[in-house]
Amino acid sequence: MLRRWYENGLLVKEEIDPELLAAPPVAELADTAALGLIKSMDEHRVTIGVAYPANLADAKMAKDGHIDFASKDVVEQIAWRWMKERQQVGLLHESGTEGHGLVVESGIHRGPDWIVKNADDSETVVSDGDWLLGVEWDEPTWRWIKANPSAGYSPQGRAGRREPSAEALAALRSRDG
Repeated sequence: MLRRWYENGLLVKEEIDPELLAAPPVAELADTAALGLIKSMDEHRVTIGVAYPANLADAKMAKDGHIDFASKDVVEQIAWRWMKERQQVGLLHESGTEGHGLVVESGIHRGPDWIVKNADDSETVVSDGDWLLGVEWDEPTWRWIKANPSAGYSPQGRAGRREPSAEALAALRSRDG
């Protein structure tokens, strides 16, 4: 949560709650996406990364006991709906952390695989149908992000779940590239 101090109705200071800063590294909390941020631009306090991959199952079981994935068509519908109805960015799936990032880019990658080298020398493969998101962060959150490199974006929300068809399972791509 961000703490803000005001004097005479004007914001004079803001900082991220120390309890949030003391949270485990984001990589330990990333129970689903496990995708690296593709790029960060210091001069703009912007990160760009995959918000949700198409046809790629979660890296490991989520807290709700499921491993989820979505087809290209479903990812596209989710991205569009999220942009129309939500556009809220928080931190670590913690309530009260919204409002520290502003979505400045959102789009679906349409084309051949794009292999991107991340700042930590790992690689991210962006595939046809993946949802990409760019977020501009406020100053306190940007300092926290730079000090705690994250596993990437992890959209939060509700969705219907059904048994995947054989065709959907066959369309899944491997995390090994």
